[in-house]
Amino acid sequence: MLNILSYIAFVLLGILFILYVLFTHMQSRRKDNIISNMQQRLNEPNKNDFPLLEQRDRWILEIRLRREQTAQQRQQLKVKQRETFDRQFYQDILGQNTDSFFKRTDQRFDGLTQQLRQNYPQITDKELQLLLLYLLDISDNDICTILEYAPNSLPTIKNRLSKKLKLKRASDIHNFIISLLKNNPKKD
Repeated sequence: MLNILSYIAFVLLGILFILYVLFTHMQSRRKDNIISNMQQRLNEPNKNDFPLLEQRDRWILEIRLRREQTAQQRQQLKVKQRETFDRQFYQDILGQNTDSFFKRTDQRFDGLTQQLRQNYPQITDKELQLLLLYLLDISDNDICTILEYAPNSLPTIKNRLSKKLKLKRASDIHNFIISLLKNNPKKD
């Protein structure tokens, strides 16, 4: 009887091991497909009536591709280490400091930060960064990490920014920045 039970346990462990191997293989293939699709999309020609929106989509895609490529490395870190990793990740992509981020943004979006500063001089550099991070679909958690905000302070900061932009609600910030790109055709 004991031999039969140990045999059944051995078979079940074998089945579980096979399922685990299949699952990890499928996850790996899924990740490879996601990365491949992102790389293909980055190489596609511009088909958008709004070239600055197309540029935005490409930058978002680059960020997501790099994020996907570093996901496994990030997952192995402890919480505090992830915060440092995320901050470094975004510095590498967006720029090492505020000025380099603004410069990269201006290069990609035809002087967008200069336009925002000119039209809304009351906006601080941190608020401008926040606005541009929303443009790039960066999550609230990552924004807090990048700008070193406490997560519970972000709604207050967004409300203050929306008032400076003369928006009715903080939730209109994303639509505001997208409308700027739509209404500002890229110069050739």
